[in-house]
Amino acid sequence: MFIFGRSRIRVTLDRAMTQGLLLVNFHYVRDPGLYAHPGIHPISPDAFRRQMEQLASCLHMATPDEAEAYVLHGKELPRSSALITFDDGLVDHERTAMDILDPMGIKAVFFVCSRPLTEHRALAVHKVHYLRAMTEPSRFRNELLAALPPEWRIRQLTAEERASAARTYIYDRPEHGEIKYLLNSLLPEDVLDQVTSTMLENRGIDERAFCAETYMDGRTLRSLEDRGHCIGAHTHDHRAVTRLGDDEDRHMALNIATLAEATGRPPNWVSYPYGRDWALPADPAEFCKRHGFSVGVTLTGQWVQPEHTPFALDRINTNEVDRVLSDHEFHRR
Repeated sequence: MFIFGRSRIRVTLDRAMTQGLLLVNFHYVRDPGLYAHPGIHPISPDAFRRQMEQLASCLHMATPDEAEAYVLHGKELPRSSALITFDDGLVDHERTAMDILDPMGIKAVFFVCSRPLTEHRALAVHKVHYLRAMTEPSRFRNELLAALPPEWRIRQLTAEERASAARTYIYDRPEHGEIKYLLNSLLPEDVLDQVTSTMLENRGIDERAFCAETYMDGRTLRSLEDRGHCIGAHTHDHRAVTRLGDDEDRHMALNIATLAEATGRPPNWVSYPYGRDWALPADPAEFCKRHGFSVGVTLTGQWVQPEHTPFALDRINTNEVDRVLSDHEFHRR
């Protein structure tokens, strides 16, 4: 799934009529064999290395500074380029940087949530991923429903919500995508947080220890910055910015201050959690300017061109690389 034909990509890029920047995003980089059930969808370290080698064979691997100069000031890149990014601040990312990116001379942007660092409380999204990956799907669903408040226990998704789930979770089976949609898009954050903490506790898992095993700490973030990588904001607790409401300013200030304390500078980049249209700020430019960001990234789209707004840059994930690089019609636009 992660291997693509080098010669076919070279032909496609040779035909490209415009230079572009391809932002490629990753979450978990670990052995898929660790998980018997759907929930965590990692790329293995070996597959990640192969994808980096393939990208580097046909694209310039841009640094964060080069990408920023391109999208903010129109400064030309050496040729069609890729920028590697990671969301959530997972320990996987430091291992990946140390073992693969640094030896290859590739610099990346790491978008980090702050709650695990300041409160030693796991993000609900990762508790969900872990619980689903370690639990047979029907058992997980039953345990989740049993733990929910009564009004949510009987809640059925509407046709519109099922369609939205299918569009959002394109790599999941429908029944799995609908559960994820309920968890990530419909349940109130405090309900989801409490339910997933209870489910961890029922398995004898200490949440503070779970955080230590799952997330990078402040010292690691500083080390990444010192090695030429970039640390970006990803909100305090991974809530979609559209769900922050009146708490937005406090929430973003916590994220920014925590990362600034760890790295020595406030973050200049932000990644919007979930990254799809429903989770993006109504006015990305206003959002970024209000919180001091120069660049914002989504999880929609393909190549970034110089005229693209820097506050909602297109970005793809690892599964989309082959399709995007092979899309000749896009290059011709």
